[in-house]
Amino acid sequence: MSRSTNPSRRGRDDAITPLSGDAAQYYLCQAGRIFGPIELTAIATWIGENRVTPRDWVFVPSLCDWAPILEVPEMAGCFYNPSDKPIGPPPGMPVEAYLKYYRAQQEAAPEAEAPQRVEKRQWVRIPLHTTMTFREIRDGAAKPAERHQAYTVNISEGGLAFEWSAAIATKTAIEVRVDFYPTTLRADAAVAHCDPKEAGTYQIGAAFKNLPQTERDKIRHFVRACIRTASNATPPPV
Repeated sequence: MSRSTNPSRRGRDDAITPLSGDAAQYYLCQAGRIFGPIELTAIATWIGENRVTPRDWVFVPSLCDWAPILEVPEMAGCFYNPSDKPIGPPPGMPVEAYLKYYRAQQEAAPEAEAPQRVEKRQWVRIPLHTTMTFREIRDGAAKPAERHQAYTVNISEGGLAFEWSAAIATKTAIEVRVDFYPTTLRADAAVAHCDPKEAGTYQIGAAFKNLPQTERDKIRHFVRACIRTASNATPPPV
């Protein structure tokens, strides 16, 4: 993205600006550029004008995350004629339910597609470019484990990715702290994957566990603030 999406680089007043005005609106991600906030009707209009393709991604407010545009029922239908629209759930089904249906259909897809989908989803997620701290959760230990500092890669409501100088086994329980100026996210998570990067560096993905609503709200506020800062109100080019 061409502009910074880290709220810590903005002034205090901007960092705490209420986001209720665009909390229910969508954003479009196309070739690394974000457009919005916009209504679904505007995206549908852009599809009709050939400004949007089936390869683009949409930020879905109810999920507080990005999804391929063909996974969003209200949008998928815009790419098909009534005669050749694929069989699927009835119109009006909640986005969350539709995504479960859609992903169930993908289970039979070649496994080679999975890493590509993960890489694409990470590409559109919000980059943090900041530091965080974490420590391993050891039940029954005499004293807490040492807290480490790491480089945060990105975050979503479901978890975060960070870089660390050593491998961490999957399913390892960790406690993380990430600064969301002017507040701090505190959450428990479990390591989902650990991938080697450059020599001596690993990218670790961790899924949040039993995330309290107060912490979930911090992520939603942060994500929407970042997207709003990085977005462009003008329509994408034809």
